[in-house]
Amino acid sequence: MKKRAETLQPVTDEAIRQAKNLIRTERYGALASLDPDSGTPMSSRVLTATDQRGAPIILISQLSAHFAALEADARCSVMLGQAGQGDPLADPRSTLVECAVRLLF
Repeated sequence: MKKRAETLQPVTDEAIRQAKNLIRTERYGALASLDPDSGTPMSSRVLTATDQRGAPIILISQLSAHFAALEADARCSVMLGQAGQGDPLADPRSTLVECAVRLLF
């Protein structure tokens, strides 16, 4: 059996810089959460921003399915990436595994 090629980058200073750059510059991402009734995973495209520290911020309507899901279970993930031409699986991307925190303004 052939050994599978390594697909993940090693965690180097350059890889960390690239991930931070993606988080700060990408304005769209995929938010994934768990349906509170069935536990089924669901995802949706969302607008993203960052706070002063570089932490991701996502505005979610209280009418959305994700709002109810995150209120019931804060575990989620957000995938951010650069879409280019050609094979989208070859483009830079990063997935953040998070626990959502509700901010009140």
